[in-house]
Amino acid sequence: MIKIKRLAAVLLTVFMVTVTTVSVKASSSVQGTIGEYTVYGYSYISATNAYVTTFSSVYNPNISVSVSVTYICIDPMTLETISFSSSTSGISSATQSFIAPDGYRSVSISCSHSASLGGQTWSETTNETY
Repeated sequence: MIKIKRLAAVLLTVFMVTVTTVSVKASSSVQGTIGEYTVYGYSYISATNAYVTTFSSVYNPNISVSVSVTYICIDPMTLETISFSSSTSGISSATQSFIAPDGYRSVSISCSHSASLGGQTWSETTNETY
């Protein structure tokens, strides 16, 4: 009987350590072409932060990229939500990152990725829920 209890305790400990050390996160990516270049959009969300980027496979000063993002987080104690929205653009790459305020947890991230070269355009979306 003592061996069974000891085995159960060891198994429970292993399970709890495994569950608490596994990092839960979500990410998605999209890609397309503009001219002869490949363009990528990527979004990542974890418990307390998020990261979004749009970039071309090769630096080209004529490629304009942008990313527009809405990041939502929640206070699990009060259920108050906060939404952050922003846009950024750049030459060949654009990046945004967010960190939830103290006590808040990530809920979702919605992103619009776009790129243009001459008269050609590319756009895609990525959405993740934590």
